[in-house]
Amino acid sequence: MPTGTREAPFLQVVVGRLAADLSSGGLSATVVTLDGAWPAEYPFFVIVGESTIRAEILKVTNIVGSTFTVERGQLGTSGVAHPANESVSLAVSRGDVARLLARLEQPLGGGGGPSPSSTVVTELDYAQGSSPGVSALYSKGDHTHGSPSLTSSAPAASAVADTSAVGVATTPAKADHRHAREAFGSPGSSAPADVAADGVATTSAKADHRHGRENFGSPGASGVGDTGNDGAATTLAKADHRHQREAFGAVVAETAYGQASANGSAATVPHSDHTHGSPPKQRQEITFTRQGVLSAPIVGALRWYPSVAITIIAVRASVGTAPVGGSVIPDVNKNGTTIFTTQSNRPTIAAGTFTDLADAINVAAVGSGEFLTCDIDAVGPTTPGSDLSVTVSYTVD
Repeated sequence: MPTGTREAPFLQVVVGRLAADLSSGGLSATVVTLDGAWPAEYPFFVIVGESTIRAEILKVTNIVGSTFTVERGQLGTSGVAHPANESVSLAVSRGDVARLLARLEQPLGGGGGPSPSSTVVTELDYAQGSSPGVSALYSKGDHTHGSPSLTSSAPAASAVADTSAVGVATTPAKADHRHAREAFGSPGSSAPADVAADGVATTSAKADHRHGRENFGSPGASGVGDTGNDGAATTLAKADHRHQREAFGAVVAETAYGQASANGSAATVPHSDHTHGSPPKQRQEITFTRQGVLSAPIVGALRWYPSVAITIIAVRASVGTAPVGGSVIPDVNKNGTTIFTTQSNRPTIAAGTFTDLADAINVAAVGSGEFLTCDIDAVGPTTPGSDLSVTVSYTVD
């Protein structure tokens, strides 16, 4: 159908096609118009790909040239991709039909007829009845009538025991007004042991008032060993008070192992949260041995794994035959690395002697799952010595 063959007030059948592909999320489309003229009022709806599985309704919010600005997936449809040359046609919604019917109520060809110009007459008189308008112009269905304002007269104040009465004023009734009442007076203060009594004041009753009472005094401080006794003061009893006590002194810290406990002799409050010194840790030993004539170097092949974490406190080395011409020097390793990072701290059995104690341990801590081995680093060059034992002393952590 050629453009311009319908009356202006009526919606036209408008069809076109996509000039290029339209992605599923695209918000603008280039449309080639094949027949009709697109509406100049926004928004309106179009159907893309009608009668195909890709059918989608778009809301057109603006047109510049042949470029449509759109909102995708309208009225229950989903945004999908459309190929070039897909059909585009005008879709009529219920809102479009409502606007069409409104336009059909106006005279054709006259630009919609004259606009109403007369204002509604304001009713300023109280209780004025309504009446239909007589203007030859459009009826005014959205007009409102003026109403008189409430007067500014204040209602009369009421007194205690006044009865209610219907007002007789000719102005509008004031359903939300309130009457003035006399102010509340201050109640008198009560003293301890006062009994309750009905008030005799002529003012309004005060159901939510409270009476003043004397303040609490401060209780006296008590000393250690004080016994309890009832108070004799004439003021109110204090069931929630507490007495002052002297502060706790500091407990003497016991830092030496084996310190014996003793009862305190301080005159202050006893300390129930004090701690006593701990006994010394139990000393234990493990011994590595090598029978026969010694030679060096020998790397220890036997491993000892402690079942708990330990702390090495000393290493003693002894031989059955003393070395001649030099020293026998063993070494103890943790996980294959010497515990004597200062090598001069290793136990050293000098020529002609049988034993040596090393208690300067550089790496003393051995964890559960770690292991110890014993090496022979040096022997006597003339007589090497024989029957070596290396004893590791330790405590359990």
